[in-house]
Amino acid sequence: MPKSILRTLLLSAALVVPAGFASAQNLCGGMGGNGIWLGGAEDASDISTSDTHLQQLALILGNQGHVGLFSVSEQTTVRVEAEGMLNGDTVLRLIDATGRVIDENDDWGNSVSSRVEQTLSPGTYCVSTTSFAETGMSASVRVSRAQDHEPLLPDAAAGGGANSAEGCASAPDMGVLSDPITYNASANDAPYLRFTLPEDGPISLTAENSDADPTLALIDPDGREIASNDDADGLNSRIDQQTPLAAGEYCLSVGAIGDASLPILVTAAPFDPLAAMMISVNAGEAAPPLDGTVPIEPLSDVANSVRFDRVTSSDATWYEVSITQPGLWVIDAISVDGSGDPWISLFDDFGRRLASNDDVNGTRDSQIVLQLNPGTYYFALKELSDGETNSFRVRFERWVKAQ
Repeated sequence: MPKSILRTLLLSAALVVPAGFASAQNLCGGMGGNGIWLGGAEDASDISTSDTHLQQLALILGNQGHVGLFSVSEQTTVRVEAEGMLNGDTVLRLIDATGRVIDENDDWGNSVSSRVEQTLSPGTYCVSTTSFAETGMSASVRVSRAQDHEPLLPDAAAGGGANSAEGCASAPDMGVLSDPITYNASANDAPYLRFTLPEDGPISLTAENSDADPTLALIDPDGREIASNDDADGLNSRIDQQTPLAAGEYCLSVGAIGDASLPILVTAAPFDPLAAMMISVNAGEAAPPLDGTVPIEPLSDVANSVRFDRVTSSDATWYEVSITQPGLWVIDAISVDGSGDPWISLFDDFGRRLASNDDVNGTRDSQIVLQLNPGTYYFALKELSDGETNSFRVRFERWVKAQ
């Protein structure tokens, strides 16, 4: 395709705003401006008072996700679900009005659908649904009251039910979670683990061994799955259950997408907000703190284009970019020798994530296309494969309308 035509198409696509989109530019870190009220209108999207669940069919185009909005008028335990058509692999994020990711899920239990449950305070929230493969797909997105409405995904499909109840009853006991506790065994030898939470509180759970590619699910005393995760940290899994759990005995379901005979180090610990934030920063999922503890490399002012080569690992390296001209910007990252797998993310100067990308157009290259105004932005670059280091080339380029 001639470059002039491509420029025109890209610019035209960036300016199209479908009817029915919420006028909520400042919600969810700016993400709400492209969102659709899940009840069809703002006054019909309060899940605390809705007679039934809120649901939409989401059209996901490549790496551009669907954003749905809903509100909570009183403290409510909310279930958020996404199920891809034709077995599409969804990734779901629940985001508050400030842009903070409250919870996220890729694969719910043994499915490729997504589901989270959280007790939410009054406010407005966004549901971001993307495709794991970053290809076009359709998905059903549902928000419901956990105690009153039917789920989109049956609990049994998420790893609950009789099998998990039997497995949890006979599972090895990790002990009492007053301080961090660990258990090291393969998914074949210990598919379930038990632990006791002595008092109400939030917790963090991890499952580590990238060669095994572990999966992790938290199951409550009634056998219901509370949360699950596959690849929160490279190929390792992590669940930060920030909503306090009631004291009691809980169960973990541990699986392996890779070699299930390899040992997986499972850790359960009291939730540490600072440690959780730094894990998100190192993963490129959250903007670095303002106290200077994370190195940020400043780049020169960029009016039209800049390119640079960097060597980075699976811990994100951070860059401060000053954009001096408004327009449609294309950000590319490629592996210099073809052996790396880059992952990129872009944040505004307030720390709100604008976009991220892993693979584009069937390759392992990464690309973000966004309409940007002049200002300061923070850019994260990392190697996706855990423990590896590779060389990458990055380009920021402003597209201008063909004359």
